[in-house]
Amino acid sequence: MAGYRVRSSKGQATLDLRSAPVQDSLDTTYDQTFTHETGTYLFSVRAVDLDGNEEANISQVVAIPFENGTAAALPAEPLLVEARAISGGRIELEWLYDLALEYLGPGAAHEARIYWDGGAGVIDWSAPHVMVAMVILLKPRATRGSRSCLRTRFVLRIATDAFPARIETQNSEACSTIPDTTAAQSPRLFAQII
Repeated sequence: MAGYRVRSSKGQATLDLRSAPVQDSLDTTYDQTFTHETGTYLFSVRAVDLDGNEEANISQVVAIPFENGTAAALPAEPLLVEARAISGGRIELEWLYDLALEYLGPGAAHEARIYWDGGAGVIDWSAPHVMVAMVILLKPRATRGSRSCLRTRFVLRIATDAFPARIETQNSEACSTIPDTTAAQSPRLFAQII
């Protein structure tokens, strides 16, 4: 291990992971002063070995929205996202959302955006398949039909405003199910430390 390379989008909507790092050192912290900036700042950290090789398998980024130099509200990631087949060849997607986990407090969540692969195996990020308004509900639920594919993968993101504007959570963990009610259902598993 030789150090870490920190990259910043500098307020742009995307982060070029091949761009020059804003910090290249053994430091495990990076500080940046904000005064009047507006926009979403994306940050990435990658480890570098003694030969100068940078890890290439890490593409996760942290997104922090700013308004006039001050950190803006950011929605929390949805919890316990689950997809399951229900009657009529439909799929039900269910999740939990905790308002207390929103950055700078409740009020950032406007809508849930559901992206899917349509059975093709690749999530389509160009536009949400379904958008669900976030009300003062801790457990929203969305149900939509799908009969044309063997297995469908879904990703759920929470956004601060109506599509396509504003900030989304950056999670990309997909859940999947088979839209066929005759298929065997997996049992629900629970673990507890005793």
